[in-house]
Amino acid sequence: MMDIDPAITEAPYHDEVMIDGDVKALSPLLALYDGMIACVEEEYESKERMASHGVERPHLVLYIRPSCPYCVKVTNYLKKEHKKIPTKDTRDKNIEKELVRKGGKRQVPCLMVNGKPLYESADILTWLKDHKDQY
Repeated sequence: MMDIDPAITEAPYHDEVMIDGDVKALSPLLALYDGMIACVEEEYESKERMASHGVERPHLVLYIRPSCPYCVKVTNYLKKEHKKIPTKDTRDKNIEKELVRKGGKRQVPCLMVNGKPLYESADILTWLKDHKDQY
């Protein structure tokens, strides 16, 4: 990658640079440079996620109600395995509405896997065990 001296970008009298014998305005080059950096960083993060788990990590959210014995069964499994998944408590009416909107019903536990609902604690536990290396 091309390194640009920060002093060049800060000084107003250095708005132009010489590249291959041509005078170029610096501001369009900086935008291009920033875009290239963003693409490289995004590609690196994607490869890092895949390298750390062999496959891309799924996006998970677990909807629970703490008083639900089936939810407790799932959360106890996660604690035992030292795994953490973002959880949302459906005692909050806004979270309950979100679950109904996304999953179609208010049943808990519900594991959202990449936006798709998975209900029934036994099915959730099976999924978690089968994909243990992905989250």
